[in-house]
Amino acid sequence: MAGGLLISRPQFSSIEYLIITRVGVRLLEEIQMKKTRHVFLLALATSFTLPAFAEEKSPIIVTATRTAQTVDDSLASVTVITKEQIEQQQADDLVTLLTSVSGIDLTNNGGLGKTTSIFMRGTSSKHVLVMIDGIKIGSATLGSIAFQHIPVNQIERIEIVRGPRSSLYGSNAIGGIIQIFTKEGKGEPSLNAELGYGSNNTTKASAGISGKSNKTAYSINTSYLNTDGINAIKSNNPDDDGYNNTSFSANIKHNLSATSYISLNLFHASGNSEYDNEFNSTDAFDADFTQETAGISYAASPLKNWQLIFKVGQGLDRSENFKNDIDDGVFTTERDMYSWQNNITIGNSSILTAGIDYQNDVVNSSTTTYDKTSRYNTGYYIQQQWLGDKNDIIAALRVDDNEAFGKHTTGNIAWGYNFPNKIKLITSYGTAFKAPTFNDLYWPDTGFGGGDPTLVPEKSKTAEIEVRKVHSWGNASVSLYNTTIDNLIADWPPSNIDKAEIKGIELRLNTKIAGWQTKAEISLLDPRDKATNKILVKRSQQSLRIDMDKKAGKWSTGISFIGQGHRYNDATNTDKINGYGIINLRASYAISKKTSIKWKIDNILDKEYETTDNYNSPGLSGFVSISYQGF
Repeated sequence: MAGGLLISRPQFSSIEYLIITRVGVRLLEEIQMKKTRHVFLLALATSFTLPAFAEEKSPIIVTATRTAQTVDDSLASVTVITKEQIEQQQADDLVTLLTSVSGIDLTNNGGLGKTTSIFMRGTSSKHVLVMIDGIKIGSATLGSIAFQHIPVNQIERIEIVRGPRSSLYGSNAIGGIIQIFTKEGKGEPSLNAELGYGSNNTTKASAGISGKSNKTAYSINTSYLNTDGINAIKSNNPDDDGYNNTSFSANIKHNLSATSYISLNLFHASGNSEYDNEFNSTDAFDADFTQETAGISYAASPLKNWQLIFKVGQGLDRSENFKNDIDDGVFTTERDMYSWQNNITIGNSSILTAGIDYQNDVVNSSTTTYDKTSRYNTGYYIQQQWLGDKNDIIAALRVDDNEAFGKHTTGNIAWGYNFPNKIKLITSYGTAFKAPTFNDLYWPDTGFGGGDPTLVPEKSKTAEIEVRKVHSWGNASVSLYNTTIDNLIADWPPSNIDKAEIKGIELRLNTKIAGWQTKAEISLLDPRDKATNKILVKRSQQSLRIDMDKKAGKWSTGISFIGQGHRYNDATNTDKINGYGIINLRASYAISKKTSIKWKIDNILDKEYETTDNYNSPGLSGFVSISYQGF
């Protein structure tokens, strides 16, 4: 269980860049004027007039279909963030990596380790399914995950699938899927270690060992991060709000034969985060957190054309809150998962996938009494893939039987056509759903409203068209999509009264300019409440990300420009949070074959900006580290 498409990077001259930028502005104007037909025609034309791009080896992915396929064959809008890209960006946290991808936006409550929300294609964090090594993680009470607590040092790669995937994975996958893979073992035994220090008294340290011996591959890693942080809220508690995170991961895979294996995956992150309370300016608040996953997989091929995969796993999400060092509430989610998947090859161009997923969530709280503290879900799915010379087709259907709300059916269908000159046209349609959380259903009424056990799942429909172009200079793609969500659950008190419609365009480009590997991604979004025609809260309608990196001898240098349009803090669109643009610089130097030194400067113009109203974001900051790999 995994997935992702390696998204490429753009190449264009200064004149071409000006043209593309103007096209992006024009597309945004078309969206806002709701000229959907014109937007489609313009974007389609743009995809064929973009400069040609350098061909790269197509990586293998699994998350989009639960089976191995190349990026070029994928009929989903997918991105892979590789280990090399993670190291190149020198990212502080997972969120920094995710926002380098078009279609993903964030809000942060005051710096490193503070509450962070992800918006994928205009949907909320609750509409994004997140997995670590195939194990679903997150809080069953809140319905979202703490992205800020997943350390970068434990990550091998990230696979991102944009668009609905409930037909394969069940609840939550309305906006898409983010699957994180911990570091893997390969090659000769190797030791890795890194130590760094930077602004706000930030310290990082990590170490690990990995390799492959005979039939067994292994990777064991640990890391530590500590920072004094920044003052989270502008108007309250003018002190620094610190954060620390200690993490561990282990990935062991043993090949039993040429067609069978057994693997073990472990992940753990825990620590403490200080934070400010928006409505309390005098008391001190902090929270201890724990995020864990554990999984065992077995794969075998009883017949030549039949592969079966069994997986058993567990996820843990725990948060213990403190007010002036006094326990202020503990919330724990334990999630047990079992899956049985069958992949059957039919001829040379067809794959049938069918399986069963079982999940049981158990919640516990020291301060809140829920009417029910557990619920199970059983999902039955089937998928058929046909891959031809010109036409590719995929269709999937899933039925989820949930203890809380009964049965729910979702489906997905996609068609791809391969034109000459490596141009691919893809159209798709899919449905998805989001199950109500334990808070939505069972939160006790304490005078401010309570949960509603009669709530039904949120439902979505998404139509998308994408054009991809691969050439000798690089690659490019344009995606247009439309998502409608019904039975949206209002924040509080919870009720199925809201509806939303989200329209969007994404442009992704990759190339080299004077030796600089250049990636540019543009996202234009129109997310609206269907009842009021207002923009959904906290969503930025425009985003632009440009990354340029170059290697010369022992040196590696890079620059990133990140631009975000304004967003609204309220449903009436009267409280506006201004947009911003920041520039980050990075460099590294290879002291020897095994040792290198890295440094970076973020927000070099010391831009003051907000992603959440009244919460600070980091200003000018720097970090330097030294790393070693080998024996």
